[in-house]
Formats: sequence, C-alpha cells, structure tokens
Amino acid sequence: MADARVPVPLQYRDPDVIQKVKDVAGNNITHVLDAISEKDTQFASLAVLAEDKPGKLAIVLSHAEGIQDVRKDVRVTSSSIPKSSA
Repeated sequence: MADARVPVPLQYRDPDVIQKVKDVAGNNITHVLDAISEKDTQFASLAVLAEDKPGKLAIVLSHAEGIQDVRKDVRVTSSSIPKSSA
C-alpha cells in the first residue's frame, strides 16, 4: 500500500502558519528542528508541538529569551556554543 502522506509546502512567515501546520499534522508533532532560529520561529515551533505530549525543539542559534519557560514539558536544545564568562 502506498503512503497516503503528501508533502504540503508552508511558508514560515505566513501569519497563519501555526494553524496550517496543525491542520495538516493534527496534534501529533513531538519534535521540531528550527533551522532559522529567530525569536518568532522559535515560539512558532513551540506552538506547533503536540499540546498533551512531551516534545523536543532543536534550534541552530541561541535560545530566545524566555523560550525555555514557555513549556516545561519541551526540551529545548541549541547547537550554538555558549560564550565564555572570561
């Protein structure tokens, strides 16, 4: 049986992108990779994660201020190296 899933192109700058992602994926997303990592994309990435399941958000750049406080059940990781306190 062929896979019935079909790719759906979405624009991250679309003001309705969060709802469009949820319309396509439902409440099933538990992992997001935010390769853009701007403040708005980080918060949008959190918003598309399933509401009743723990999740993971991986970002390429530094965390936006307050991003880790939005959802305690989501692990936010970043590939950027923290600055030295020296």
